[in-house]
Amino acid sequence: MLNHFHHHHFPTMHHNQMHQHSMQHAQNQAMNQALRAQQEAARAGHPAQPQAPEPTPPAGQQNAAMNFGLLLQTLLKALIQRD
Repeated sequence: MLNHFHHHHFPTMHHNQMHQHSMQHAQNQAMNQALRAQQEAARAGHPAQPQAPEPTPPAGQQNAAMNFGLLLQTLLKALIQRD
């Protein structure tokens, strides 16, 4: 019975064990790589993050605001001169 077990089940067990070892090895490598990256980042310090420029309003909005300002000035001048 023991011979039957070894003959029929040992290759499958060996394959599963090899798969587990390779997965563990891959996990260890990934963890080591992440740890090295963290250590290098800590040694390098935190570089200043580039700041995004302030968004500028579209030209249509700028023109409308400027036109409204000119219209308001014209109306005020007209009201003042009327007096």
